[in-house]
Amino acid sequence: MLPSGTEVEVELRVTANNDYEYLMLEDPKPAGMEPLERKSGYVYQNGVGLYRELRDNRTVFFLSQMPQGTQVLTYRLRAEIPGEFAALPHRIEAMYAPRIQAISESARLKISDQ
Repeated sequence: MLPSGTEVEVELRVTANNDYEYLMLEDPKPAGMEPLERKSGYVYQNGVGLYRELRDNRTVFFLSQMPQGTQVLTYRLRAEIPGEFAALPHRIEAMYAPRIQAISESARLKISDQ
């Protein structure tokens, strides 16, 4: 349970068995949460340059390269609206080879009044 106003760092861990190019990772934003940053743009995280796009209902990461191993992508949200919400699964796919894809499990999220 998160009190309203709590800042949360979202951490997405992606493990790849091979080197990949041109990947898109979509992370649906849970209802009741709002991003702390308002501008999309290029960022450099953990040795990988990527474009992060903040949309109304999700955050999308575009990676031109992802080396073999585990990458950790992060961004920050704030709990705003009290209630119980679903955190939908995030999904990653190769943009030019859509057969290469993966999807996570969903989760539940509860935000309380302060």
